[in-house]
Amino acid sequence: MEISSASLPPGFSFETRKNFYTIKGVLGTGGFGITYLAGCRPVGVPHDELEILVAIKEHFIGKYSSRNPEDYRVVYPKSAESVVNSSLREFLAETRRLSMINGGHRHIVSILEVFTANNTAYYSMDYLGKESLESYVLRNGPLSEHRMWEIMEPVINAVGYLHSHRVTHLDIKPQNIMLSAGIDGKQQGVLIDFGLSKHYDEQYNPTSTMRSVGVSHGFAPLEQYAGISSFSPKADVYALGATAFFCLTGKIPPSAPDRSPSDVAKMLEVRVPPLSVSTKNAVADAMELQPEARTDTPREILHPSDQVAVWMKHFRRVDPVDSSAYFAARRAAADADDHDDDDDEEDDAPVKDPRATAFSRIFAILMLLLLIAGWLYTRFT
Repeated sequence: MEISSASLPPGFSFETRKNFYTIKGVLGTGGFGITYLAGCRPVGVPHDELEILVAIKEHFIGKYSSRNPEDYRVVYPKSAESVVNSSLREFLAETRRLSMINGGHRHIVSILEVFTANNTAYYSMDYLGKESLESYVLRNGPLSEHRMWEIMEPVINAVGYLHSHRVTHLDIKPQNIMLSAGIDGKQQGVLIDFGLSKHYDEQYNPTSTMRSVGVSHGFAPLEQYAGISSFSPKADVYALGATAFFCLTGKIPPSAPDRSPSDVAKMLEVRVPPLSVSTKNAVADAMELQPEARTDTPREILHPSDQVAVWMKHFRRVDPVDSSAYFAARRAAADADDHDDDDDEEDDAPVKDPRATAFSRIFAILMLLLLIAGWLYTRFT
């Protein structure tokens, strides 16, 4: 656990209207904040055995801020007062807005409380342990295709949930995905750290004036280096693709300003063991340098053949029905649950051609569209 002269010391405690917190140590630091491990118990409950562990994010701009050694209040020079106070207001506003969708997806960390103390702002959240996706991959080496999708699928769906509530995360990376044991005991990814996130109203206007200019090299898209002020879900799509790249290779992708359009595909091409065509293209398409060429939504990273338009976009260069081992395994598991036949009957059962299945679905959609068009024609002419 990290120790920093700029951070609150172990044993430091403070009380809010709801909870009493005691700092245990520092979990991590960044340019805009410090994350602590802390004990938490409800106000008025004196027994330490009822204490639970939580993570606390403190607003602390390292470039401008320092700490008074006497009372640990955050201080900053007069010249930085406007910048720090503006950032502090946005930090509180964004975090409170995020807390409104709290608990909506179990693969997004739950915010427990937002509060002010020590001349700065904090929010407490579930403590998910010390294992991030970054540390997991660095310790175990590149993940198999199956394991990568197993971890990334719920995280990708969680980002889609954020986008449906007009929130962009803007700092997705392996370090911000914690691995926590699920109901089945297997480790699952949970998205954390909303320090750069942005919320938008129903007309997709930003609800704050702060421009997100922070970047994580290798995981931020090219447009984020110039600052993002409009609703930009494709920035998160790029970061999801870059995170998948890290899982499969064990390497941080090249920074977007230093990349060429084809280098990601080439690096995935030489991976051993080789990747399926669908996985290579899912990652490379999500990491397209130009937003207009990039995969549109998180959902389409997982299901590129769900929409005819998406299928046609890939027709010339991607086998649209080629599936990764992970999704093949999921289908096999689902089939096993639905059938109780003995082994001999299973061996004799015909195997459906996935290509035929995909084309059948497309044909059915086109027929449905023709029927609707015919009905509209007879109805209004």
